[in-house]
Amino acid sequence: MNPNPQSGFSDSNFPSISLINRLLSLLLFAILLQTITCRIFAKTNPDQVNQALGIPLFPNDTPASIWESPPESLAEKLSLPPESKTTYSSSFRSYEPKKILDRTAYSAAIHAENERPTSINFVFANKGDIEIMFSNRQPPKNPAAQVAFARKIDRDYKRFILEDSSYIQKKLTELFGQPRYIRIGDSPKSSENARLWTWQNNAFLLTAPREEYVMLRILPAQMLDSKGIERIPRTDIARLIASRVQHRPNGDIIITDIPMVNQGPKGFCAPATAERFLRYMAIPADLYVLSMAANTELGGGTALDNLIGGIHLLVQRYGRKIQRDNKPTSIKNISPYVDKGIPVLWGMLSDDQFNSFTDEYTKERSQVADWQLWKENMPKWVQKFAASYQPDPTSAHVCLIIGYNPLTEEIATSDSWGPEFAERWIPEKVASLVSLNNHLAILP
Repeated sequence: MNPNPQSGFSDSNFPSISLINRLLSLLLFAILLQTITCRIFAKTNPDQVNQALGIPLFPNDTPASIWESPPESLAEKLSLPPESKTTYSSSFRSYEPKKILDRTAYSAAIHAENERPTSINFVFANKGDIEIMFSNRQPPKNPAAQVAFARKIDRDYKRFILEDSSYIQKKLTELFGQPRYIRIGDSPKSSENARLWTWQNNAFLLTAPREEYVMLRILPAQMLDSKGIERIPRTDIARLIASRVQHRPNGDIIITDIPMVNQGPKGFCAPATAERFLRYMAIPADLYVLSMAANTELGGGTALDNLIGGIHLLVQRYGRKIQRDNKPTSIKNISPYVDKGIPVLWGMLSDDQFNSFTDEYTKERSQVADWQLWKENMPKWVQKFAASYQPDPTSAHVCLIIGYNPLTEEIATSDSWGPEFAERWIPEKVASLVSLNNHLAILP
């Protein structure tokens, strides 16, 4: 009987007392089970974790203390050479394959900010490091056999991604219990589904986007408590990057403090260069994630349009904007950017002849004592290059333009190949010969 006909409710609308009791019992059991599980896996000691990882990473007394140590000592422990050093960040990276969790990591990196490590990244099977992954396979000379060879590489790397992801998840679950599932990333194209384990104030994030890569990030657990995007106001970032422009006595105008990212033995020049630019503009980025966002091809190769599409929303969310032009590569056209501390992402041709010339030219330039004489000899350098230069469309490349000298008519570039390629110089006229007249800038 309905005690209140006007209300529209009856006793049948409510669960029975016995059903409520059963639900409460199940809830209490789940809480108890989770508590017991957490206590069990909290007892996992550093020796067990280090043994599973295959590296002496965590100290026995306070495992989370690795985040308070100088990044150089952590890099030495993992045998990672320096990659980058700026006033605000540093990084260390190696492409020497090493066993981590019984699987082969093809890339290992440490990132640090303000002299403290912020993350350790291991990249396992992935679409970029094909040359390392399949270094024991020699492509056949027969064109017909090459097609079958390429198809097998394509199948195998995808299989390796699935196998690595499954095995690493199993190993981490044995150590720390079942993972939580979270979404990370600041824009749709660069977001990842991640499996998360926490232990002793350390977080282990495993991501494996389909047919892209398997990445394990180890970082301080408190970094997961971030309240979202931290924007630096436009006026502040504009003032900051303008302060990084250096004027040298010889007339060089050069942007300093740009992070280096070594793309390694793969065609990831566009994602690596974009990571450098983004981090310089205070936007977090990773070259493997950017390769996914930009639809980089197997082994490397990225269309600039795809790169722009991949980072556009990310740049917007941090209050920056992208500007692109197809003007000739000249001091007149790039100086307005450089003068404000804004590098220019440059699409150009970079073959063996160009790089041999640039290496020789940069070396000679570093020893110049008489800059007037150097300027007078400039036509000879241009003639030396132009006389035998034949543009090779297959040598398309992306690097940064970071400076110029209006007196000697030279342009400074920076390649994502390691610290020794951070600053290279070429005559302005040589730049015009190799240029694809494709320029991209990220504005405050």
